[in-house]
Amino acid sequence: MQPHLVPHLVLRGTYLPSTVRCTSGDRFRPPKYLHSYGEYPDIFAEIEGARAFKCYVDVRVNAYLVGEGPANLTVLRMWLPYMEEWYSGAGATVEEAVEEGRQFWESGVEGRSFEGLDDVLPGNAEILLLGPPLDLSSEAWQWWGSLGVERRQDGVIVATNPAKSLWEQYRPDDYETYRSELEMELTEFAQVVEKGHAARVSEHGGRIGADPGFPMLITDAHQLREFFVEVGAYEHPDGPPAQPPPVAPPS
Repeated sequence: MQPHLVPHLVLRGTYLPSTVRCTSGDRFRPPKYLHSYGEYPDIFAEIEGARAFKCYVDVRVNAYLVGEGPANLTVLRMWLPYMEEWYSGAGATVEEAVEEGRQFWESGVEGRSFEGLDDVLPGNAEILLLGPPLDLSSEAWQWWGSLGVERRQDGVIVATNPAKSLWEQYRPDDYETYRSELEMELTEFAQVVEKGHAARVSEHGGRIGADPGFPMLITDAHQLREFFVEVGAYEHPDGPPAQPPPVAPPS
């Protein structure tokens, strides 16, 4: 797994309804430790400084499988860079286009089926894989992926691959063959995740990768600020990272 996608926290959680709030004004600040990473020199140079759409949502934590932290956690659920040249000639100013995009992700478009990100987030528990964000302009845990949580007919709770339903629908003859890879008993899954995390810590001395310049893994959700300090996020000339906006009061 690429170091910048390594999950630091793994938890069972449920998205809290009506907590989605989106922004679009921050300029993308990639972490310096990923410049010249791997085969691609300065892989984020093309979009550095671009505006980014960000949508945050609050999660109620049912259990931490890796790590520890508060009962509720704010998660950066969607991050999408906005390259101004991609939208040139659209007939709107940059500010108008960016604001339109923000409103689309937060509340959808009137008269259409998509009612914003809150409309498509699962209402049941999921297993969330979280890590520090690629964009250091705001300080929040970033979502890197999810697994479903289901109770089988025999009463056993399982963690399910996102592709499980597609296999059941389109490849039913192969489903049983690959079932062990598409679902795993939750207790077994937790053991596998803990074992993988321990191996990663041991292999790299607690860092996210083999490079000694990479930062340390953090498994206490309260220590995200310490991570930002370690990677120099507070030394940026445009000022410190922003905090996620508060949840809007009910209308």
